[in-house]
Amino acid sequence: MDPRQHSNIEEIGSSSREHHDILRAIGLRLATAPIIALIEDHGTPAAGWCQALLAAHRKSDAAVIGGAVENGMDRFLNWAVYYCDFGRYQNPVPDHEVEFASDSNVSYKRESLMNVKAQWYDAFHETSVNWELRRRGGKLRLDPGMVVYQTRRALHFGPALKERFVWGRSFAGTRAAEVSGFRRLIFATLSFALPLLLTTRIILQGINKRGHLGKLLSVLPLILFLQIFWAAGEFVGYVTGRAEGGSSVRTQMSHDSL
Repeated sequence: MDPRQHSNIEEIGSSSREHHDILRAIGLRLATAPIIALIEDHGTPAAGWCQALLAAHRKSDAAVIGGAVENGMDRFLNWAVYYCDFGRYQNPVPDHEVEFASDSNVSYKRESLMNVKAQWYDAFHETSVNWELRRRGGKLRLDPGMVVYQTRRALHFGPALKERFVWGRSFAGTRAAEVSGFRRLIFATLSFALPLLLTTRIILQGINKRGHLGKLLSVLPLILFLQIFWAAGEFVGYVTGRAEGGSSVRTQMSHDSL
């Protein structure tokens, strides 16, 4: 049986966030190994990534083990997008139990993933899956030896702004599906404060990490501008109650937000 038949992949644009989430779900259905890992097509694993991943699972009962994400393209736009998306995953990452792991560098014990299959069978949204695993007593950990580099060579300004909006709306969809209408209204109102809040959080994380501070400071205005589009996406997601124009609210992302 073709696993794609249960997904509405033909109805979703190939550039949308939902398209990628559906493709991840198809891949997970086909995977049979006891450990299943996810990275992005522009993610380049560092030497020893696979060995570190397997070693981390052998020594831990955690259901989910993620790793560090570093920037692999020395361009202003790449640095700005990197800090927006992955500032919290810059090494050193905490080598203990955490609340978040990025689907750009994450691995699951297959047995644990199958126990929450209903959460991802049609589309894989990392936040929903990880939250459900934690509700059931599963642990999330990060391992600093699992390093993936973001090598986005074709990243351009216009598409990056659109991406911020789409992913911000997608993130808001997760909350909109799980909270009351009154809390959705509160989150929608607070979204106007997100650009400053998220940028401040990135600065504090960068200071704490103590790596590439010069790069961080040089791209701060661009980070703030990108976060304005993320906040606009969140606002629309909360107000409409939809992750995208035609899809119902269920969604992703462990990116920094409220």
